[in-house]
Amino acid sequence: MAGTGKGISLRTAAGIARPSRGRKLLSRRSLPSTNRLKIFETSLGILRNAGFEPREAYLIFEYLLNQVVSLVVTGDGYVQGSVEERQVWGAKLNEFYGGLPQQQYPWLVEATPSIANCIDSDLHFQFGTDLLLAGLEAMEASKRAYAKSISEPR
Repeated sequence: MAGTGKGISLRTAAGIARPSRGRKLLSRRSLPSTNRLKIFETSLGILRNAGFEPREAYLIFEYLLNQVVSLVVTGDGYVQGSVEERQVWGAKLNEFYGGLPQQQYPWLVEATPSIANCIDSDLHFQFGTDLLLAGLEAMEASKRAYAKSISEPR
C-alpha cells in the first residue's frame, strides 16, 4: 500500500465513521443502507486492488470497520465526561494499579502512568488508525514477497 495512495484512501475511509452511526454501520439485523453499500464497495475495491483475495478483503473490511467505529466511540479515552471527571478517574486508576503488588503484576505497575493518564482523543484515534494501517501494509508486503518467491525459477 505504501506509495500507492491506497493507504491515504483507507485513512479517508476511516474518517467516515461517527459515534452516532456506529451501531447502524455494524448492525447485521437490517439490510445495509445506500451509504453503507458505498462504504463497503469502496473498501472492498481498495483491498482487492491492493491484492487481497475476496475472503481476505471481506474479513479485513469487517475488522477495520469494527475497529474504526470502536476508535471513534472511545476516542476520548473510554471515560465519558469533562476533563476534570476524567482526571479524577485517572487518579483512581493510578492509585489502584500503582498499588498492585509489584512482584505479581510487574507489567501493570510499570504501565500505571499510561493507564491512568487522560487519553488525548486525537492521539488515541491516530495511533489506532496508524496501527491498523501498518498491519495491512505489512500483510500486503508479506503476500507480495510470498508471491514473488513462488514465481521465481529455481
